[in-house]
Amino acid sequence: MKTNAPIFQRLLGLETEYAIRFRPHQDGPPVKQIELYRSLLEKFRERLPTATGSVLEEKHFTANGGTIGFERVLHAGGFGLIEAATPECQSPRDALVWQRAQDRLLSESAASCRDDGELVLIKNSRDSQGNAYGTHENYEIQVTGWLGLACWRVILLLAATICLLFWVIMVPLVIVAIPAYLLIAVSVYPFAVMRTDSGQRAELFRKFFGDGFDTSEDATPIPRSVERALNRVAMIALSPMLLTIIVAARFCLYRRHVRMLTPFLVSRSILSGSGWVSDSGDFLLAQKAPVLRFIFGPLGNHAYPLFSVAHLMDACLIGWFNPMDLFSNLGSRQRMQVCLGDCNMAEEAEYLRLATTTLMIDAIEAGAIQNPPRVRRPLRALQAVVRDEPIERAIAVHNGRPMTALDVQRWYQGACRRFVEANQNRPDEAYEVLQRWSDVLDGLAGDRTILVGRIDWVTKRMLLKQAGQNLPLPANRKLDIKYHELSSDGYYLLLESAGETEQIVSEEEILRAMRQPPPTPRAMRRGSFIREFSGTDTPVHASWNSIRLGKAFGNRRVRL
Repeated sequence: MKTNAPIFQRLLGLETEYAIRFRPHQDGPPVKQIELYRSLLEKFRERLPTATGSVLEEKHFTANGGTIGFERVLHAGGFGLIEAATPECQSPRDALVWQRAQDRLLSESAASCRDDGELVLIKNSRDSQGNAYGTHENYEIQVTGWLGLACWRVILLLAATICLLFWVIMVPLVIVAIPAYLLIAVSVYPFAVMRTDSGQRAELFRKFFGDGFDTSEDATPIPRSVERALNRVAMIALSPMLLTIIVAARFCLYRRHVRMLTPFLVSRSILSGSGWVSDSGDFLLAQKAPVLRFIFGPLGNHAYPLFSVAHLMDACLIGWFNPMDLFSNLGSRQRMQVCLGDCNMAEEAEYLRLATTTLMIDAIEAGAIQNPPRVRRPLRALQAVVRDEPIERAIAVHNGRPMTALDVQRWYQGACRRFVEANQNRPDEAYEVLQRWSDVLDGLAGDRTILVGRIDWVTKRMLLKQAGQNLPLPANRKLDIKYHELSSDGYYLLLESAGETEQIVSEEEILRAMRQPPPTPRAMRRGSFIREFSGTDTPVHASWNSIRLGKAFGNRRVRL
């Protein structure tokens, strides 16, 4: 049956967190990661104008439509990751182009921002302590059913109102709690010093007073343990409201998409996994999959969901500081965030991750996905997929027939091909995606050497084998991380410079995207305002949905 359902006409984008590695030229006190970020930001601004984002976040919007910011782990100590997001794009290829431009801008800024050492960004998804981070995919979806949408609007507004009351109560409590803690600490500290060796007193001081009485902008007079305790108290107080948001979003907004996409995403790691040498020395196809603990929910450093509602929780918690952002979450077009994917170095892997998922969503909303494979226990099946390098283990069932991850991907590829062929307005890019999808699946089933430089986990596995089977675990882990370095010494980028990788986007496209936003209305307007007013006497503040011109009082807000 012929159809006119839209293909590749929805907004999508990527958020990526980059780990920071700094090697000082001389010994000295450690440099805080927040200081390294600000040095990088200063160099970044020399390449591209920026505008300040939310007052509650260390985030800046850029003239090419995206963002750059610092994702704090804790305020105390200045620890965190550099986080950047592409602008809203309307095709998977555009999203890939602006992601590659973002990588280039950040790596060039990092390389030249410090005179006292070497700053390198690492585009991976796991650190040596087991924390997970990396990349989140954002897709615009259509919410169906007026009743579910109406229920969602009521619940979100009620939850946001409760959060406003929470801030009214919590802020005075924190203002009282911190001086009270300091009073107790000052009273107890002298007795603790008398029972501590002189060589351990500096560490004891940090345990009691954090950064002490440092007057710098990022110093905190409380230790990390107290900050963590305050965070836990806040989360416990808000947990009933946040649980309500999770349940409401799951059943009012994303019910159909979660049900249809889960088997596809569980098997997608064979395409987009970046490979990982685990703590036990085993090679897994993906980095982030082992820390997935639930299908739907909030984010955490050691436990990730397949689908995240973090942006909806942010709308509740801080939405009243920018009502336009809050009300943007009430419409029939919603943002769906997928957290399964790894950070990809290989262009084709990153492109297929975005393009196949976008095509799947198009097919789901057109009603073209009927009777898909069933995965009884998705999270357990996902763990089996990433530990099954031969891709031989059955993870799903379709009409009584067991299916491997490769079989599941072939089924979805066939369903999407039928959807595209029946569409009268199919773009050429859809056929390119289907062909690349098919070629990679054929390579996984046959000669995998043709996928070196195209699929990350296959490429990394080849490098590990070439390095030798008897290398100690630390050496393998070092190679794993080195593969993801955004520097001239990074192993993937060395392969790229030698012409051993698959290039999808051109150098001209990347250079253009480093300066200009994509041709989507909001990104173009945001970039235009930032470029026009950045560096002038008129302060400009940006968000994803609006621009604010002028100072706090008497400013003008422009809806994008």
